[in-house]
Amino acid sequence: MKYLFLIVFSFATIFSSVSWSLIKPVDKYKLDNGLRVILHRDPKLPLYSFHLWYDVGSSDEEPTRTGLAHFFEHLMFKGTSNFGDGYFDKFIEDNGGSNNAFTNREVTAYYESMPTKTLQTILRLEADRMVNLMIVPKNVKQEREVVKEERRLRVENSPMGMAYEKLFKSTFAPGVPYRWPVIGSMKHLEDATIKDFKNFYKKYYAPNNAVLVLSGNFSTGKVKKWIKEYFGPLKPSVINKKEFKSTYQTGKYAKVNKAMSSKVLLYGFKGTSLGASDSIALDVITTILTDGPNSVLYQALVEKDKNFLSVGASSYALSNGGMHMLSATLKPGVNAAKANKIVKAAIQRKIKKGFIQDELNRAVKLLKINHYNQFKTIDSKANILAMSEVFYGDYSYHFDDIKKIEAVKLTEINKLFKQYYKTNEFNLIEVGK
Repeated sequence: MKYLFLIVFSFATIFSSVSWSLIKPVDKYKLDNGLRVILHRDPKLPLYSFHLWYDVGSSDEEPTRTGLAHFFEHLMFKGTSNFGDGYFDKFIEDNGGSNNAFTNREVTAYYESMPTKTLQTILRLEADRMVNLMIVPKNVKQEREVVKEERRLRVENSPMGMAYEKLFKSTFAPGVPYRWPVIGSMKHLEDATIKDFKNFYKKYYAPNNAVLVLSGNFSTGKVKKWIKEYFGPLKPSVINKKEFKSTYQTGKYAKVNKAMSSKVLLYGFKGTSLGASDSIALDVITTILTDGPNSVLYQALVEKDKNFLSVGASSYALSNGGMHMLSATLKPGVNAAKANKIVKAAIQRKIKKGFIQDELNRAVKLLKINHYNQFKTIDSKANILAMSEVFYGDYSYHFDDIKKIEAVKLTEINKLFKQYYKTNEFNLIEVGK
């Protein structure tokens, strides 16, 4: 164990000396239509990772039409007026590449990893589906059933999926668009019309609402020429983003009364916003609490108390306010009310006692290693460049996270722990019969 500690310490020391050189050089520019372009050339392998992120998520939807952002994650793989249904996926498969997409409360992202020789075609296809998607009854009907089945699988037939949906609805106050689920409600999925889809597409799928990131082996001159050729003629849209600030409610309790091998207690505490001055320190706190068998709550609840199988914590930061989540999995037969008292008591004891320097040091080392793991592949580099540009308007935002992590003080995390993890101000979802 001593040898392993020395390896980890050595890695962290090396990491603190490298910083942004891991991802140089980066070329950022903007087309006349507003498309932001970020190019990072890495010639090691004849491959590239292409990311196209749209600044639209479920929080941009209307409360009577939830699920549209995620629905488009499916529709975008249907045909366009220039390329038929299935062409996009077939081209990627035939050339040995891979592609995927994701939607969350604030963005919808599409990405491909491909051999360099395919890059011109991918740029042409991505530009084409930004404006020429076939939003027709046949495609919408087909994907509607797919999305409804996905909701059944991930939410309605998943106790934990239902629990997380209830937790967001409990924690964010009425009127805050983070309350509703990314996948949408079943009723809204069924009621959405062709006009709803076309209006959403026209508004949000536009060059001035997107960030294009390319990482890998390519000719910068050729790429810039192709981007100008395919994306340059596209017209920007008029986008008036919602402005809101999250408000919260506490003291809510709900139960998901479905069979589980072990009951789970899911807690929601008020969180912080992306880029907030306390966001890094709060990441340190969640790491101290539940990251690994030596973490504070794992030791208190799993190793010592014996009533719990596992414990986890996460910080879900969003642009306009987030949430801290804590989960505790109970051993079979353990009463939920009793377990809740034990969890609250463990948090209260730690708040009273305070974190110690060794706990802070361990968390800092783990976070530094996790930070540099984001720069290991061309895909992960493209991902962090896109994420930083979309959320902060600066692709280099996270490059100096190491300094921020190292600057976290013991007094700071002890103060924030008391401020955010108040055991009389949370929401609780009990999962399991």
